[in-house]
Amino acid sequence: MQRRSFFGLVWASLTVLFGLLAVRPVFDGGAVDLGYGATAVVNGGIAGLYWLYSEPIADPDQPAPRRWFELAGIVLTTLVGSYLLLYVTLG
Repeated sequence: MQRRSFFGLVWASLTVLFGLLAVRPVFDGGAVDLGYGATAVVNGGIAGLYWLYSEPIADPDQPAPRRWFELAGIVLTTLVGSYLLLYVTLG
């Protein structure tokens, strides 16, 4: 996987996560959470920038190092675990 694709997928994953958090209150009869929705839009924009304009990355066609995947796994596990803990705790 190229660095450009890796960073694009990381930001796209965050877009999906915050998008789901934004629409979660709708299922409980509330309205879409504007804060999470705005964060999802910003993350989606960043994901698009990495795929379309990869200039900030030194060499976007180089393979992504293994440690990036390990770090992404740790961050994703932490985010999902925190969300589940809050969901169980707060109901």
